[in-house]
Amino acid sequence: MGKLKTPVIIILAILFVDQALKFWVKTNMMLGDEFSVFGDWFYIHFVENNGMAFGMELGGDFGKIFLSVFRIIAVVGIGWYLYKLTLKKAPVGWSSV
Repeated sequence: MGKLKTPVIIILAILFVDQALKFWVKTNMMLGDEFSVFGDWFYIHFVENNGMAFGMELGGDFGKIFLSVFRIIAVVGIGWYLYKLTLKKAPVGWSSV
């Protein structure tokens, strides 16, 4: 577990910052608002995507539940796969650990 400690901490920190920023944007900005972070190079622009990649949507509450469950399963599956690669001491090119 020692080899996994740093990547896990980094991943959790990124997830926390991501969710905190999303919460801040949702509670302090109006749809379409934006502000500059690094001059003309990087902006935070408030948009909402009700679906998944490329704006594809699954209708109704069932669609939102399906997408949420799919995301959770995907994250757990990818995490499990990376963990197994770490145990096998796979080359760094095959995993991020």
